[in-house]
Amino acid sequence: MSLLAFQLAGLYAVHSIARGAELAGIAAFTAGAAGPLRGAWLDRREMRGGLQLSCYAAALFMGLFTVAVAAKAPFLVLLTLAILLGLSIGGIWGGFRALLLNSVPPALLRRAHFVESLSTEIGYGLGPLAVTLIAALAGVVVALTVMTAVFICAAVMLRQVAPLAPGKRSDRRAGRLTVPIVFICAVGGFQSFGFGLVEGNVPSRMAELGHSADAAGVFLALLSVGSVIGGLIVSFVPISTRRPALLGAGLFALFAVLIIPSTLATSVLTFGSTLLFASLMLVPLSGLAAAEIEAQLGDHGRGRIFAIFIGAVQVGGGLGVAVNGVLQSYIEPSEVPLVSVGLFAVIALVLVVVGLLIGRNTTIEVSSPFDEISAAESTLAAATDRASIGPTQRITEEK
Repeated sequence: MSLLAFQLAGLYAVHSIARGAELAGIAAFTAGAAGPLRGAWLDRREMRGGLQLSCYAAALFMGLFTVAVAAKAPFLVLLTLAILLGLSIGGIWGGFRALLLNSVPPALLRRAHFVESLSTEIGYGLGPLAVTLIAALAGVVVALTVMTAVFICAAVMLRQVAPLAPGKRSDRRAGRLTVPIVFICAVGGFQSFGFGLVEGNVPSRMAELGHSADAAGVFLALLSVGSVIGGLIVSFVPISTRRPALLGAGLFALFAVLIIPSTLATSVLTFGSTLLFASLMLVPLSGLAAAEIEAQLGDHGRGRIFAIFIGAVQVGGGLGVAVNGVLQSYIEPSEVPLVSVGLFAVIALVLVVVGLLIGRNTTIEVSSPFDEISAAESTLAAATDRASIGPTQRITEEK
């Protein structure tokens, strides 16, 4: 979904862009809140079929929302449909990540999470641009109709993916929230919070530099371009699977350093150029988190766990944007991203401590729809820094 599409829908139907933002916020909040329950629902059934049903339901409610906008229905009707749409898409992103188990060989599974994070970021960047173009050329109703068609296309394309059977009731590990998974979800939430401060700060910075905040869309696109560049690097150049906590610490430290130039920019040109660097670490860190959650999971219960992770990211990002507005009552807009710099530096220090205290020695048992990889082969691959974490494993940590 595009926030811009809902804002335009609100402007068209109820003559209020603020009401449109409310619709988008309600839909996003509903999706995030319902994510864990919807993820558990997907885990209890065949995953591919469940995702197809969710996409068709999203298309239905998006279509009804489009009709309501075209008819300029009362705001209460639009609000109800936005809530239903949020419920229908809750857990979808976690389900797609879980379905990677059946979509790629075990040896490529880890890298696939980086590619998936990249494709998600490309969607976030291209979505608002596509909505802007379609709405300008053909109108808001056509833009919403295209969004409905996208959900239908996603459901149809899922036919090319192999089914993923639900887990057995006797599988006690299914969907289990372990301490490492909770820790990774928390780090993901704080990362999203920090980036939300940076992202939400862009319109205010435009005004601070003497330009209209309406031009912020272009500069937000620059943030997306930067994150896509970072995603391309880690998608094609595999990063180490050893000592992930220390690797994450390094990425967070670099993230903090790369944000600083944008706070020092004194012109629109320098501000735009520094935004390209400020988001370089976003996809690498998101992909690393997803890959490490993968390392903790068995074959089943994946939809719920990934939904919880994505829910933490959504909540963190939303809070970051909101807190950005609050902080501007006390400090200058250019100083707000420095809060993210400090936060990421603290996270880096925490990860250094975790990495030094917990050594990682992994023994892997693999079971997947593809040919089995022996434990000896997996251990050898890990020793040569080429291992990928298989979908079913036993992890032994030696301090």
